[in-house]
Amino acid sequence: MIKKIVIAAGISAIALSFASTESFAKRKSHKAKQPKCSTGQMCTVKLDKTGRVTRWAQVKECNYKGTMSTGVFPCYTPSGMCPAATCKSSKKK
Repeated sequence: MIKKIVIAAGISAIALSFASTESFAKRKSHKAKQPKCSTGQMCTVKLDKTGRVTRWAQVKECNYKGTMSTGVFPCYTPSGMCPAATCKSSKKK
């Protein structure tokens, strides 16, 4: 009797080792999230009331984490040296 149980357990262990893990548990496939931006990417923030008068715009830069952060130095828009891309607003409607 004990010998039959041991043999049955051994056979089931071998059978389970060949089975795929998806057959035992349904797991959500975790897709790697794409970063919102690539490192070094820059964009200018739309001019607000003060920016329209002074013509200085904030510049955002993409950091190593894939998120946009406000740059240290603003950009003078009439000079033509500002990044051409305009930043998308992060507010969701």
